[in-house]
Amino acid sequence: LFSKEVGRLIKEKFVERHATLQEVIDLHGSVIVSKVAAIVKARPDGTPKLRIIIDMLRSLVNSFVNLVERIVLPRLADMISDLIAFSTALESGTPQIIDMMVLEFSDAFHTICVAPRELRFQVFRLPDGGYGLYRTVVFGGGGASLVWGRAVVFLGRSAQSMFDPRTVRLEIYERFSGHALRKQ
Repeated sequence: LFSKEVGRLIKEKFVERHATLQEVIDLHGSVIVSKVAAIVKARPDGTPKLRIIIDMLRSLVNSFVNLVERIVLPRLADMISDLIAFSTALESGTPQIIDMMVLEFSDAFHTICVAPRELRFQVFRLPDGGYGLYRTVVFGGGGASLVWGRAVVFLGRSAQSMFDPRTVRLEIYERFSGHALRKQ
């Protein structure tokens, strides 16, 4: 299962395959090789879902990350207060519907590229030999949640700006890590 997922990441061009460590060094200078782990969870339909994690804590890559911001978690009360505001604003006697939608991103972290100078910190040993180099934000990176959080906040604020807040309100949550972003 692990080899299959790594193969998918290489095919999708999220991970670059290199035959030797020297090949990676020749392209990116000195590198730090991190251990890799996998978390397997069952999807609602029972099929396995595998998440690959680069252990940047043990390789000390994360010790160079300086997070000066944090993601503020939303409260369930935010969504409830929005629903109450919508329901009280509806004209009495006129049937109205309040729609809710869930939007999920596939390979969310992998939608954000990493600066070329940072690639040397995202190297790991491939299960069938050789080395992989993540070209995108990875699970295990100290700033990964914040980087994805900034991107999704930008998307949320941009989307919200196109609507009157009396008719549309966005609540943005990050399901992948148990963390969430504050309501936009």
